[in-house]
Amino acid sequence: MGHLAAVTERAVLGTAAVVLPLRQPLLVAKSAATVDVLSGGQFVLGLASGDRPVEYPLFGEEGQGRGATFRRGAEILRAAWARHTDGAGMELPELGLDADRQLDVLPKPTGPSVPLAIAGHAQQPAEWISQNADASLNYPRPLNALRLKTREWQELTAGTSKPCLTPMQLDLTGDPSTAAPPTGSGRAPATGL
Repeated sequence: MGHLAAVTERAVLGTAAVVLPLRQPLLVAKSAATVDVLSGGQFVLGLASGDRPVEYPLFGEEGQGRGATFRRGAEILRAAWARHTDGAGMELPELGLDADRQLDVLPKPTGPSVPLAIAGHAQQPAEWISQNADASLNYPRPLNALRLKTREWQELTAGTSKPCLTPMQLDLTGDPSTAAPPTGSGRAPATGL
């Protein structure tokens, strides 16, 4: 992603999506801010709570509390990206970080924050997502279902400019006349961590 960010001029890059409860939030914050800076502010961080039961045991974690872990991780991301003009650092006492220690995550994003797109529900109420996310990230689905999800998001975020995003699969083939498979064609999505 860092390489793409360094060479793109107009494309918006994003993740779909980082399973935040299985990652160290301060490292995610540093990585995301780095890609944001390299791309000139053309990066969206897609986040999820994870929906594959096998993921959590592989990391030695319990998946039941992933909703609370996700919320706290999102708070840590925002705290890591905040700018401290008074010379103080981040204040995250549960991580041993007090403002007077003057510790911070660098680089800082090009804007006030890296935009966050939350995939699915991430074990959160829709109202929390509408207040804490910069965008909703929905996986490809039939158009009628996508219309419904988009309408729900617009109602939740009325008066704001928070987009509803949907990633699309791009298959590059040697034959430019190859037809694109329809959404929901039965091809299994790639799985991985």
